[in-house]
Amino acid sequence: TGVGLDVDSAAYAAEFGVAVSRTGSRTILVDCDLRAMGLTKLFNQSNHTGVSDVLGRTVLPGESTEVYVATGHENLSLFPAGSNSTSGLL
Repeated sequence: TGVGLDVDSAAYAAEFGVAVSRTGSRTILVDCDLRAMGLTKLFNQSNHTGVSDVLGRTVLPGESTEVYVATGHENLSLFPAGSNSTSGLL
């Protein structure tokens, strides 16, 4: 669901994240939509470790695996939805 029936929530969140990052604030977008993976797809980061991997304990926070990925925008990083394997999480 989005902020309105005709608005994509991932696109809205991405635009907001870009706007905040342009103020000079370091910004992280977290894609917790494990089904649609809207932010992850929007930034073309589908093959990265992310939220579902941490929740499924295939990756633990603090391990050497990098979970934040660059978005191409200064000061803006993405914590992707994770692997497509969300069985057991949803």
